[in-house]
Amino acid sequence: MATISRTYHPSRSAHKFHPVALWYKAFMKTLSFSHFAVVSLVIALSGGHGGIAVMKILENHAPLWQLIISVCFTIATLVVCLAQNSTRWVVNLFILSTFLNVVFIVVNF
Repeated sequence: MATISRTYHPSRSAHKFHPVALWYKAFMKTLSFSHFAVVSLVIALSGGHGGIAVMKILENHAPLWQLIISVCFTIATLVVCLAQNSTRWVVNLFILSTFLNVVFIVVNF
């Protein structure tokens, strides 16, 4: 009794990646070479943005949810750095945390 086996060949796949996805993969590959430099930069910048955002939130007596979101995303970024997760996690959380903190800084300025 014979069994027919089909193997998957990615080169024959009809799925095409979006150019942004290809750029993102190449960018992450470039950053992963200097992972510890990225981590040290993210720790310094994320801590600074988070501290300024918290200061502005508390100065303007903003709602508590802004403080909670800012602190949670800043701490999550720092924890990912200290846990030595992959560069992709570090960069993605840094971008999200920086975006949220800058929004809170601008709103509460």
